[in-house]
Amino acid sequence: PSICRDTSVDESISESGDLLFEVMAYNQHYIHATRLIDFTMDINVALFFACCENIEKDAAIFIWSYSPYDPKWTRIKIQCELVNVKKQRISVSEYAEILLQKYPELKDNYTYKKDFYTDLVSYLDHGFMIMQPRNPYLENMRIQRQKGCLYVCGVKFETPIDKMRTSVNAGNNILCPHEPEAPKELAGGNFLVKVVIPARLKNVIMKQLEEKGITKEALLPM
Repeated sequence: PSICRDTSVDESISESGDLLFEVMAYNQHYIHATRLIDFTMDINVALFFACCENIEKDAAIFIWSYSPYDPKWTRIKIQCELVNVKKQRISVSEYAEILLQKYPELKDNYTYKKDFYTDLVSYLDHGFMIMQPRNPYLENMRIQRQKGCLYVCGVKFETPIDKMRTSVNAGNNILCPHEPEAPKELAGGNFLVKVVIPARLKNVIMKQLEEKGITKEALLPM
């Protein structure tokens, strides 16, 4: 995620709930670094970004078999509210209390807080992919035209997660809300399919994409 390359950015956002994510997505494309990673569900868009620069060099697209979630799910609030946490270290149980106070409706989903803690560990450790809202508050034309989905990264944990996933221990996990991490599947590339594009084919591909209306002006509106 771009925030890992520019740690000077202040991510905090005054919005909350579903709109908070949309503001983050807007910032991702127009303002500053975020903990989001861009993907597209359109092979033509992927080809454009692979071929539009460094024409003399080979390029590649990377395919990840990962189904994005509906953006209205509760986990959006759970993950994105991390940007507003003031502490550098916080326990899962402490973060749960922040969320429950801000979003009382979360209580309807869990009979016991320990079950909530367990889900929090899962969401915050790995992250997840989401689609753009069906009825967005903000018009993010880049996401729409690029047919994008966004991966919300998980965060660093100071505790050994594998030993602390059960409901008995989950709340005691210590996480670092401002240290997002890409999942192992992306960081190591073990779950990605790499398709190499020879440099000699780039101009041909770009011409074909232009005929389909896939251009810089269309995909990167100001």
